[in-house]
Amino acid sequence: MKIEIRPLEEADLEAAEHVCRLAFGTFFGLPDPVSFRGDGALVRPRYLADPSGVLVAETEDGIVGSGVVTSWGSVGLFGPLTVHPDRWSSGIGRRLSEAMLDLLDSRDHEFVGLLTHPQSTRHVRLYESFGFELQRPIAVLRRGVRPAAMPRRARVLTHLDDCAACREVSDTVRSGLDHTREIASVLRHGLGDTVLLARADGREGLAGYAVCHHGAGTEGNSALLFVKAAAVRPGPDAARDLGDLLSACEALAARRDAGEIAAGTNTGRREAYRILRERGYLSFMNAVAMLRPAGEGYGTPGVYAIDDWR
Repeated sequence: MKIEIRPLEEADLEAAEHVCRLAFGTFFGLPDPVSFRGDGALVRPRYLADPSGVLVAETEDGIVGSGVVTSWGSVGLFGPLTVHPDRWSSGIGRRLSEAMLDLLDSRDHEFVGLLTHPQSTRHVRLYESFGFELQRPIAVLRRGVRPAAMPRRARVLTHLDDCAACREVSDTVRSGLDHTREIASVLRHGLGDTVLLARADGREGLAGYAVCHHGAGTEGNSALLFVKAAAVRPGPDAARDLGDLLSACEALAARRDAGEIAAGTNTGRREAYRILRERGYLSFMNAVAMLRPAGEGYGTPGVYAIDDWR
């Protein structure tokens, strides 16, 4: 079987998205695998954010797999990687992994992280063979949306000039961490909104921000607002700031008529994880972080950040 690994082209999006849905839906045992994520998407929004970061595997039968890499400044993310269920255990996942890691290595990140499912020894062993090591659990949580008012110090980003203030915040979470591509893509392609939180003491700059996806064709869906990435400055006000930032996201979800809001975090960020649970968020998926080279990344106490690396 001849397998070609190449960059995804726009004409490949429908086929790659179908394989992604089918693979995850089959893995999770859904009665209708292609119903995975409802009318949301994974490949398309990643492609819109970074067209050069998506690869496909193609055989004589067409697109049979895809792999996505994400660059958040000093942090690289591996995945999702999906292969058509009819081609599982055929070596396609390994071929895609090799190409994805070559691409990530060319981008000179300090470390690369991924999310996987610890019950799948096949996945864990594959990633271990490439130098990834298990770290801490990642909890993906959600709660129902109730009517809520937007905090007075919160606003929705409308201009990319605000990215500099967001980078100042993310750099306090992890040196060089940068969500500019995510923020720009959300704004340019109408994938949702980025919420900005002013500092409570009135000083210049932001206390925090949250990049949110909502609607068909996004990493949320029509019924769910997904907090893809959020960061808050560390310090004595961080817990209050994260609470207010989540309140702003919840108000945004209510404004958009979403029935649920989802957010995930590395459980090593104990305070952030506790705040989510105290606000009524319940785990619906527990996974595990893997890092290359081995380390903790920014999955540590005192880090007030939300992202689940899916």
